[in-house]
Amino acid sequence: MMNEKNKKQVKIVLAGAGGYGVHYVEHLLARRQDDIQLVAIADPIAQKSPVWQKIRHVPCYSDLATCLDQIHADAVIIASPIQYHAAQVTAALAHGAQVLCEKPLCATLDQGEKIVRLSEQTGLHVAVGFQWSFHPVILAAKNDVMNGLYGTPETFKTIVHWPRSLAYYQRNSWAGRLKDSAGLPVYDSVISNATSHYLHNMLFFLGQTLDEAAMPDQIEGRLWRGQPIENYDTAFVKMKKNISGHKPAEMIMIASHLAEKERPPRIEMKFSEGRLYIEGARLTGERFGKLAGGASEVIDYGLTQGGEDVAHKTDALIRAVRKNEKPVCHARTACPHLHVIDWLQRHCQIDQVPQSKLCVKDADGSKWYSMKGLDQLIDHLADTCQLPDGF
Repeated sequence: MMNEKNKKQVKIVLAGAGGYGVHYVEHLLARRQDDIQLVAIADPIAQKSPVWQKIRHVPCYSDLATCLDQIHADAVIIASPIQYHAAQVTAALAHGAQVLCEKPLCATLDQGEKIVRLSEQTGLHVAVGFQWSFHPVILAAKNDVMNGLYGTPETFKTIVHWPRSLAYYQRNSWAGRLKDSAGLPVYDSVISNATSHYLHNMLFFLGQTLDEAAMPDQIEGRLWRGQPIENYDTAFVKMKKNISGHKPAEMIMIASHLAEKERPPRIEMKFSEGRLYIEGARLTGERFGKLAGGASEVIDYGLTQGGEDVAHKTDALIRAVRKNEKPVCHARTACPHLHVIDWLQRHCQIDQVPQSKLCVKDADGSKWYSMKGLDQLIDHLADTCQLPDGF
């Protein structure tokens, strides 16, 4: 039987009511109100949110720290732009609240490491919204990997062809930026934000415990830019993780907003005794038999998508409040992703795609940039596990 603490209504403040924050507004308002209560919104432009009419009755503040000075919160959900994450997580922890911060955790590795230390000092948890790390399907497969069902990790591949129009970068003042107009670091890119959960997922499956993601031992990268933005829109990343007594596990991540055609992500994780792969959003495991050319067992883990991502993350936040349960994806879990992004920004120059290689089309009221032959190049590099030598 649950005690009074476990049964209490959880009072939540939401930082950021636009963008992805809209999904949290819809979810929080739909939950049982004896379960949770949305007690305040912290967003200086909340009135511009497409769901403003649904939240106009909720107290609204322009600054999270000021909000928390005046309103008690058991938990804070942060769905604001990247450049505000570090300060807002710090403010929430300083006010004694458990935290759920949307991905990425923050803009820089240094900020992330400070958040880890503060979380551990206060004993409060910071869940990080890499949605797959909260999904029962992903967690079931990771448990099987940890239990040795597939053997030793060998080669992980994640390939994302994801065209994005110029309107995608113009939807706010920070998309594709290195720093915002106030000088705050953003480092928004195709793999720091848009496809960050795919990069994190490979590192997450290499973690030795359920709440661990592995830190790569080696990183190589190529960063390209074709769109008129500050940061890169195409990334080729190759990583290695040392495995005791075995060859290093290799990971390759290729993601581009310059792709000519959108395709479902190509995701495969090969092990010494099997593989995991995702097709049509369904995660499947194959265990290799002793006979060549076939699998001795096929495991259908289920769909990795289904509209319950926000619910899974919010449930973890509520358990942190009621039971002090550490979320399966917390600040320390998210640091390997930040480490990769930080390494790429520090060590790889951003190469400008030659104008002769670019194709610009007008569609849907915006300009669409693509690179001629990029889709075929990505396929070749994915098959060979190589990085490009040039354009």
